Amino acid sequence: AKMDANGTDSGKRSEEIIAIGTGGSATVLAAVVHAEGITALPPVTPLYTKDTPNIDNTLNMLSTLSFPTNPVTTWAQPLRFLRILLSSLISRNKNALTFVLPLGGNSPAGVLGQVSGMLELADQIRAGDIPVLDAIYVPVASSCTLSGMIIGVALARTFGLRAFSSQKFRLHGVPVHRGVSLLSRVGVYTARVSRVIPLTPR
Repeated sequence: AKMDANGTDSGKRSEEIIAIGTGGSATVLAAVVHAEGITALPPVTPLYTKDTPNIDNTLNMLSTLSFPTNPVTTWAQPLRFLRILLSSLISRNKNALTFVLPLGGNSPAGVLGQVSGMLELADQIRAGDIPVLDAIYVPVASSCTLSGMIIGVALARTFGLRAFSSQKFRLHGVPVHRGVSLLSRVGVYTARVSRVIPLTPR
């Protein structure tokens, strides 16, 4: 939705969409697929940082490369990577905008997307399309997805939707990033201080 609305209020069109992510980024893949389906959007410029060379990441990256995109830049091209980022700060056309999707999708737009997803899930449960859930397990890296899901659950409860109203319902964050895993191993997420830090997984 953010990609579609970019520049609408100002009357400017999207000149370039830059999607930043790790080699197996679902955010980059989703941006490329979405841009392919909307003729008004330009092809996405993928910028990849280094990722773990496993089968899931490889399949995501190959899926991205199967779509028409602007030239792909990876961690093996640091100068080109930096040049593209710096040039994105300067619009070459006063009637156009360069839109950057940050690493991990950890941005206000990314979090709101997860919020919307949770409210949609709540609506599907209300309609009887899927059963009431006791738990959802979600991989944690940038925490964008988990943050948005927490807010979505809170909003669903505020609106009186029964989907996540059970006291037994839990969101389980499963660290998949080395840095996040380290914080988990040393007890940051179970420490008393985590209870006063908003949106901290525990």
